[in-house]
Amino acid sequence: MIDSRRFDLVNTEWTQLMRDTATVPNVIECCERADLYSSLQQLESDLATCQKALTGYIEDKRRTFPRFYFISSYELLDILSKGRNPTTIQHHMINLFENVARLQFHESILKVR
Repeated sequence: MIDSRRFDLVNTEWTQLMRDTATVPNVIECCERADLYSSLQQLESDLATCQKALTGYIEDKRRTFPRFYFISSYELLDILSKGRNPTTIQHHMINLFENVARLQFHESILKVR
């Protein structure tokens, strides 16, 4: 299964579980729901699989461009998700390149993307 699809399924299942939980005001009744523990275990297992795949993806990007080792995984994901618009990642420049706080882009370059 594609990891993004797996995450979407986990997220959907978790959201539904939380909606169901919110409708039961008594915590004892809520926790006694049939198969709750096994559902939570399965969600945790699937989420761990997603996390492992994400870690592998991040490591691949770091091997491709070693400067990515100087930033956190959160920052790297932010850069990768906004990479098509270089002006949105300006605040990461100082961490990627020593003494580079920001870059100035020519408008014609931004229109190409």
